[in-house]
Amino acid sequence: MRLGGSVLVISGLTALIWCGASLVRTHLYQERSSAALDRKPLFEPIKTMDSVPKAGTLLGSISIPRVRVSSAIVEGIDDHTLALSVGHIPGTAVPGREGNVALAGHRDTFVRGLRNIRNRDEILLTTSGGTHLY
Repeated sequence: MRLGGSVLVISGLTALIWCGASLVRTHLYQERSSAALDRKPLFEPIKTMDSVPKAGTLLGSISIPRVRVSSAIVEGIDDHTLALSVGHIPGTAVPGREGNVALAGHRDTFVRGLRNIRNRDEILLTTSGGTHLY
């Protein structure tokens, strides 16, 4: 019986350490992304409207202050990208360009606050071209 209890305690501690490490990794990634947005242009000037950013490219950030949604936007929607940020769905307009931009995020992380969004809530989308208010 003691062995079973020890296994459960070790399993619980392992899960806590893993969750803590994931939270720290995500927080550090968001901090680095925010600093990068402040320091330099996000990507080279777009030569043609058809050019597509590479997967993993930092494209900008999104913020919805009233519902406390805030995240970097990175090209791609793979598991790694969505674990660290909001992802830009390939094939849709790139933030800052003309057209409909589609973003993805796990509902239990960066976009959790969207469950409380209302009409007329301000959405700030920051790119190398400036900040756009929606």
